[in-house]
This record gives sequence, structure tokens and C-alpha cells, in this order.
Amino acid sequence: LTYDRAIAKIDPEVLLAANRGVFPGPPMKIILADAMIGRTKWRYTVERPGEDWFQPEYDASAWAEGIGGFGSEGTPGSYPNTPWKTADIWLRRDFVLSSEDLADLVLRIYHDEDVSVYLNGVLAVKLKGYATDYEEYPISREAAATLRPGNNTIAVHCLQTTGGQGVDVGILAPQRVAAEPEAEAN
Repeated sequence: LTYDRAIAKIDPEVLLAANRGVFPGPPMKIILADAMIGRTKWRYTVERPGEDWFQPEYDASAWAEGIGGFGSEGTPGSYPNTPWKTADIWLRRDFVLSSEDLADLVLRIYHDEDVSVYLNGVLAVKLKGYATDYEEYPISREAAATLRPGNNTIAVHCLQTTGGQGVDVGILAPQRVAAEPEAEAN
């Protein structure tokens, strides 16, 4: 609530669910933290890179390094840690997957405006317009098929045309819960 209790900053139903520990869907494991839940380092550039910038073997070592999210202060729903004020930004980083985390991954994305996300050089999702909150998106079958245990690459391009701006991407996996052993009958 605001200091005068006039505005609830969190939907009361969401707050009640959080206090009770009841959330829709399976619990999620963080594979790659976004700015809302962590401080992940990315390589980035605001200068147009080579045509193969999203391929895993591309050398981005000359790119700047910054903490995600990227954007301008005051953009609704964003958590900018690294300023971004140009029309375009390109981001890259590696991440590690275990064999148990290969299935049912989702991308958690904040974007203002158009964003394209690639996994191991294959388009995973392309979104137009903007979001005012982080949302989860499924990964394309083609991009999911490239994922493997060990090192993988994520590459992101965001295009800004007007208003506030920001981009941030995370990766989540369903948390596998070990089955409880059956109780012995007495």
C-alpha cells in the first residue's frame, strides 16, 4: 500500500497467494536470472554487429559488459541496471544447462519495444510492441532442439522507437520434485 493506504501496489489476490505459498503452475528453477531476481552479466553493444552476431561461435569479447536489465529509469515495469539510450541494443551470454533442465524451459522477458531472442543461433521467440511487466514465453521447437547439457548461448536484440525503453531476459525450468517413497502397509 502507499503510505496513505489509497493505492494497493500489489493485487490483493497475488499478495494473499504469496503469503500462503500458493502459486499457479509448477515451481520454477532459475537457469538464467533476470534483473528482477538476480544480477546477471551480459556482453552488449549498441553498434550494429556482424550478420552472424547471434551464432554461438561469434566473438563478442570486444563488446561492453553490463548487468541486466538494460534501459532507462522510469520505464514502467523495468529494472534497469545498465543504461541504454539508443534505438538498438544487442546482448549475448553463455549459460549452462544440466540434462534434467532441458525440457519445458521458458523465457521470462521484459521488453519495450520489439525483441528477438535466439538460443544457440536459432530464433526462440520474436515479440512486437512492449510489455509493462515480466512475462513467460515458450521457446520455439526449433530453438529448444538445439539446447544441450553444458554450455549454451543466448542472444537478444531489442529495437526501441518511442517512449520508455528496456529489455531483460531470464530462463526458467520447471523444478523437478522427487517422488516421495510410498508408505509401507502395516
